[in-house]
Amino acid sequence: MIMDIQEQNQGLRCNYACRYCDRPYASRQSRWNHEQRCTVRFAMLMSEHETNTSLTVPGDQECHILERLNKLEELVVKSHAEAKHKQSTITVTNNTFQPTVIINQFGMEDISYVPGDILTRLVRQMDKGVVELAKVKHFHEKHPENHNIRGLSIKQRMAQVNTGTSWCYLDLDDLLERIFSRNSDVLDAHFLENEQELKMKFGNSFRIVEAWFDKARNCDKDTLKNCKRKIMIMMMNMLDPCKKLKSK
Repeated sequence: MIMDIQEQNQGLRCNYACRYCDRPYASRQSRWNHEQRCTVRFAMLMSEHETNTSLTVPGDQECHILERLNKLEELVVKSHAEAKHKQSTITVTNNTFQPTVIINQFGMEDISYVPGDILTRLVRQMDKGVVELAKVKHFHEKHPENHNIRGLSIKQRMAQVNTGTSWCYLDLDDLLERIFSRNSDVLDAHFLENEQELKMKFGNSFRIVEAWFDKARNCDKDTLKNCKRKIMIMMMNMLDPCKKLKSK
């Protein structure tokens, strides 16, 4: 009798047993009803869900990381483009930037850029040295701050000079005399300060140089007239707008 029940249960297990916990049922409907609330089935589903979740989390994190990397790459590209544009703008600005030059007042020029050996050479040239010093002082290309003479008019016998606050006209003869006086004084001071050294360097020509500076100190008429004429010619050449020829 017991054997018959076991065989019957075994047959039921084979035909309508629960697919999760192997519990036998007499009909398919009974098995289906059981499987809807089978605790083993719920445990299996929960385990599968946790497994799937654990498998998908790295994928989600990877997508998130890739998204952040893409955004970072976009920012780097944008920053590089902005830096390149800014550098280009700075380059253009530097190429077109012209600093404002403050022009020294006439009579207040800075000639510290003229070395002592050049002054010695100009002393030896006497009247030519005075003209050359005036040229280096007022028309040096690298020192526009001393370009304080303009508007030369031979016909009207006048020129403009910078007074520190404005430009004003000055009588040409007066201007030439001031230029001669101030530049000859600079060379005369250099001559007297280095008299013994120059005496040895100039040799026999020292007496000639000494005599010329004596005349310049005493405003000798011929010496002054000769120098003023040479200074005027120099200024005409330097202030002539057509003196610089354009290279073809």
